[in-house]
Amino acid sequence: MKLGEIKIQALSIVYPHLAVRYDDGDEDEINNAVYELKSNPNLEGALESSVGSINRALAHIESMGLGGTRCVDIAASTLKRSAGGQAIIAPEGDFYSVERVLCHRGGKTYACGYECANGVIYADYMARGVYTLVYRSKIPRVRRTTADSYNVDLPTGICEAIPYFVAYELFGAENPDKAQASMRIFEIIMARAEKRSAPCNECFQIIYSMEED
Repeated sequence: MKLGEIKIQALSIVYPHLAVRYDDGDEDEINNAVYELKSNPNLEGALESSVGSINRALAHIESMGLGGTRCVDIAASTLKRSAGGQAIIAPEGDFYSVERVLCHRGGKTYACGYECANGVIYADYMARGVYTLVYRSKIPRVRRTTADSYNVDLPTGICEAIPYFVAYELFGAENPDKAQASMRIFEIIMARAEKRSAPCNECFQIIYSMEED
């Protein structure tokens, strides 16, 4: 979902009289629609505020562990064994939280137990095979200078909740009933997204119990 679409939908919730037309995903039409909104002095403040609201929504979504899923493969032979188990260093940059640790060996995939401490994931020890660290990634934040054509890359269905969070903050104390109604819709969409969210990529079809090495 494009950043501009989130802004347009949020303002359309707060100001239902707006007649903003555009095709979903069409960058030129989205940019033109946002430009049209910016030309209205009554909406300028709301558009400025929407950026902070979007980031707060993204932070909330991230805290729920609903960011994108990433996988990193690591050969077991390259890892160091410690008292806590096989030590896997968390990836730099986009790492947020561990979703699952797997080990592939002998044509099978094993689910590994793990613990986290100070940026290190200690997985059950297996001398051979390839570990796969499945993790949730951080969600990039947006800025006022971020292009409205920017794609907010989140799992299916989650982006649709963000305009309601923005509307909740835009309504604020001036219209508490509509603010709470918007927040309820946001929470309902997020609850459904949380149930749909898979613990790891669909490529892992069979998970075997850990065997002693």
